[in-house]
Amino acid sequence: MPLAIAMVVVAMVANNMCPRAPTLRLERDGSGDFRKLIELEGNLDAPMWLGARIYFLSDAGGTANLWSIGADGGDRRQHTDLGDWDARFPSIAPDGRIAFMLAGDLHLFDPGTGDERKIPIDLPSD
Repeated sequence: MPLAIAMVVVAMVANNMCPRAPTLRLERDGSGDFRKLIELEGNLDAPMWLGARIYFLSDAGGTANLWSIGADGGDRRQHTDLGDWDARFPSIAPDGRIAFMLAGDLHLFDPGTGDERKIPIDLPSD
């Protein structure tokens, strides 16, 4: 069955069922049989499916950055290098762009171009 129409469930698994874990597993057919896709030396958080890739946060490089892997678990890529601050609370939009928080600001990553930028926000006051 082509991946695009397969029933897919993404789950993070750890022995203590911690919501942040170093292992990403995938179930393709509703059988409950989860296959390990990737195991990292750091934490893995907030997996998001986009096309043939799974995007997620990982602190494998020291601080939490945006990474992705192919649907088969290969081709691991680090998409951001955000310095001393952790990326947090990522959310993927219908158009595929990923918004996340960084040091109290909102940032946007575009997987199509690889561009990452701060979203300017102006809150006028009286």
